[in-house]
Amino acid sequence: DNETRTHCSGWIEGDLDHLSVEATFPDVPFDLILCLDVLEHLRESQRILRAIRSSPNLKDAQVVISCPNVAFFAVRFMLLLGCFNQGKRGILDATHLKHFTYRSLQTFLRQYGFEIISRCGIPAPYPLALGGRSKIARALLVLNALLIRLLPNLFSYQTFCICKPIPLPSHLLSLSISHSESYMENLSARTAQLG
Repeated sequence: DNETRTHCSGWIEGDLDHLSVEATFPDVPFDLILCLDVLEHLRESQRILRAIRSSPNLKDAQVVISCPNVAFFAVRFMLLLGCFNQGKRGILDATHLKHFTYRSLQTFLRQYGFEIISRCGIPAPYPLALGGRSKIARALLVLNALLIRLLPNLFSYQTFCICKPIPLPSHLLSLSISHSESYMENLSARTAQLG
C-alpha cells in the first residue's frame, strides 16, 4: 500500500505459508523482524518460526510478535452465554486458523526455539469500538491497562512479545570455527613478527 511505499526502500509480497526465507532473503542480514498479527493466520505458524531460527541471515534478529488473546474476558463471557461468533475483525476473526492465549503464545515460542526478552498485554481498541477518543474510551483504556497488570491472561486483548532465536548447534559450531580461525591467524601474525 502507499504507506508501505513511503517508509520502505523495498518489500516482497508473498504467501507466508509457502515463503522460502533462504530463497527470498539470500545473504541479507536482518536486525528486526515484525510478525504483527501474523501467526494466527498461518496454517503452519511453526514453519515460519523454524525458518527464522534456522536462517543464518536472521539468527541475530529480534523478533516482535503480536497475537490476539483468545482468553480475553469478553470472549470468555460470550462463551459463558453460549456464543462463539466469528466475524470480520477482532479476536475471533474468521480468517484466524490458530488461537493463542497470553500464556500459550509464550509456550509456543519457547517450544520452537525462541527466548522471550519481554512480553506484555495490550488493551482492547476501545476508541475504535466506540468511534473515537471519547472520555469513556480513554477511561476504558486506562482501566483495561490496570487490569492487565493484575491478570494479563484474562484482560489482555492481545499479547505482544519481543523475542530472539536461540542459536542452533550448527550456528554455534560455525561461529566457534570462525573465531578459532581468526585466533589462529592473529597468533601466526604475532609469531611471525617475533620470529
